[in-house]
Amino acid sequence: MSIRFKLVALIIISMAVTALSLLFLGLSFFSEDKGSYLLNYNLLQVVSSSSSVENQIKKVELMTRLMHEEILKKNSHEIINIFNEQSKSLKLKSLLVLRLSKDGVFKEESLIGDEDHSLLHVLDQLGWNSERFFNDPVLVAKAPSGELALGTFFRFSDGGGTAYLVLLNPDLNAPQYLPDYFNIFLVNSLGDALYSTQKSTKFIGRSEILDILKPVLENRIVFGIRKWNSEHDHYLVAYQQLSVKELAVVGMVSEKAILSSSRILIFSFFVISSSFIFITIGFVLVFLKRIIEGLSTMLAITVKIKEGNFSFRLDTKRMHEDEIGALATSFNLMAGKIDQLVSEAVHQVEVRNDQEILAIVQNKFIPQLPLNLPLFSFSGKSIFSRQWGGTGGIMKILENI
Repeated sequence: MSIRFKLVALIIISMAVTALSLLFLGLSFFSEDKGSYLLNYNLLQVVSSSSSVENQIKKVELMTRLMHEEILKKNSHEIINIFNEQSKSLKLKSLLVLRLSKDGVFKEESLIGDEDHSLLHVLDQLGWNSERFFNDPVLVAKAPSGELALGTFFRFSDGGGTAYLVLLNPDLNAPQYLPDYFNIFLVNSLGDALYSTQKSTKFIGRSEILDILKPVLENRIVFGIRKWNSEHDHYLVAYQQLSVKELAVVGMVSEKAILSSSRILIFSFFVISSSFIFITIGFVLVFLKRIIEGLSTMLAITVKIKEGNFSFRLDTKRMHEDEIGALATSFNLMAGKIDQLVSEAVHQVEVRNDQEILAIVQNKFIPQLPLNLPLFSFSGKSIFSRQWGGTGGIMKILENI
């Protein structure tokens, strides 16, 4: 099994164990408290929506009061200017100004905004007659067209007054991309759902809303969170009662949606983890290639040294200045040192052999006493030798004898 395979396997196993550990911890945390985050988010959104709608209604009341003062000053044309200035910030759609006589007769004063139809039939559909205005100066209901209908009434000193019917979209202060599994309702104390952030969602029934708002209606608890079960699903619910007209904001999130979002979270985690692992493996393979190339080169020099070739050198120019490059340089220095030591050892062996041969020749072949032979005559010549006449010279002498 190659070192490349071992390193890659070790890295992949380590990363896989790390990813699975993180996944296990994440799923454990989510399963133990799967609704905590969404419930807190729902709760904060309900608080924000309640405050926003309450301020919106109070500002509309203030706007109609200013209009009433302009009517008292006989500056009816200023009503249009006031409406145009406030329509965008207060999300107003249309305004109907009515004059009510003390005997309860309606007289249309002006219609501002969406003038495709008269708003008098809206009054009839809502059942807002002169008696309702005289008895309750602020009326709130759901308009047939889906907006929130807000009616206000201000008296004259002679017993009559002016009534204002405003159609507006409640400002629930919901994010632009609110998840589909979140739904925020504006409801009244009768259990009627007046408005919802999710237009495609069917309004929950009156009995269901009354069941959700039971703590508000029975115990006068204006704020709370709870779990609520319908016939088809389980919900995490947050609610808060407004200080105007016994309205309340209810935020609901389905537990099925929470589980569905957890599956998406798990899938996303797997995709991200897999991408991270593959990218890391790519970088590891690039680095391993450099390491393996360096190790393979050093393996080549060890084979040469094993064969007795100490003159072989590694090309370190293409290697990076890291541990592998330093090791390759050390191998070159080591091979050079070994080559030098071997050369010196061979030279010393040759010198020792020359000395031994010279001693043998001097002791065994050269006479120790003068040779006296009358019948013979000798002649010779001198031949250069490396050491003490050298074995080369002696061998030449021996050849000539």
